[in-house]
Amino acid sequence: MLTDAVRSLRRSRAASLFIIVVLASTIAAATVTFSVVDAVVLRPLPFPEPDALMALEHQRGDRVMSQVRSFSALQYLALRDGVGAFESLSAVRRGEQMLAGTGGPERVLSARVTASLFDVLHVRPALGSTFTAVNETAGSDRVAVIGHALWTRRFNRDPAIVGRALELSAGTLQIIGVMPEGFTYPIIDDQVTEMWTPYVIPADERDGRSSSSYLQLVGRLRRGVPAVQAQAQADSIRGRLAAAAPTYQKK
Repeated sequence: MLTDAVRSLRRSRAASLFIIVVLASTIAAATVTFSVVDAVVLRPLPFPEPDALMALEHQRGDRVMSQVRSFSALQYLALRDGVGAFESLSAVRRGEQMLAGTGGPERVLSARVTASLFDVLHVRPALGSTFTAVNETAGSDRVAVIGHALWTRRFNRDPAIVGRALELSAGTLQIIGVMPEGFTYPIIDDQVTEMWTPYVIPADERDGRSSSSYLQLVGRLRRGVPAVQAQAQADSIRGRLAAAAPTYQKK
């Protein structure tokens, strides 16, 4: 069951002790379980206290019964609000952006993330700031945090970069921060994510009218809180989702 997770952790050089939360996403799914992956890796996760970081998985309720790492917005909100054992929980949607303007077109890996990501990872920007929950609403989301390498490559390490415009083929964003050298997330093989923008939950996904699953979730346990406590809270959430939305079906 955890073979793919171990292989993924090895490829991404994740921590030697990385906790996987298994959340049953279907109404009739089996009991939620936690597992610990003790992977042989090249280096630890480049974040403070990586043993408290938790990547979430759940069991797909079909004949395959496979482990998947994609969640719907409704599941994310239920976990965020219901698992108090987490110090913070974040949703991440991977993607790409096409840079425009001076320097010519360039495709870069990006991620739409909730503002809580930087708290989960305990990483602060080298310049400026990261966005806040206020930016997770349409109209307030036209901001970006960029990676150190992108700042160097496209802006020659301009110390006055904060507040400048970032021209994309899809429009213009305001740069509000630059992350420290070496920072990237999500970590996928040797690919480097270089831009982070706010994730705005679509209205039809917030209330469960759409159940598309495309979010990766990462959380951090509160100091001193055992994983079994988060386990029990996740079990409760599964039951609550089933009771509140009996017609809910995972795609």
